[in-house]
Amino acid sequence: MDERELAELEDPETWDWSRVERLPPIPPGERFSEFVIVLDEEQVAAVQAAAREAGEGMIAFIRRAAVERALAALEKRAAPNARDAVA
Repeated sequence: MDERELAELEDPETWDWSRVERLPPIPPGERFSEFVIVLDEEQVAAVQAAAREAGEGMIAFIRRAAVERALAALEKRAAPNARDAVA
């Protein structure tokens, strides 16, 4: 798809408003996001090996690793500073 075709798709003036599809909202428990990540060959090999060692597929391994790291960062941010606790 070239830039002209993309611009046409994004232009509301070109939309067929007589055939609008209305979809029900997605329930909160079923919402998700998809991400594209770019890994070089060495990174792919490392993730594959670690996932295999953990008994997981690559996607499950990456998801678990990302969530664990995010939760750890949130816990660290929420925890009081050790120097403040001694005072």
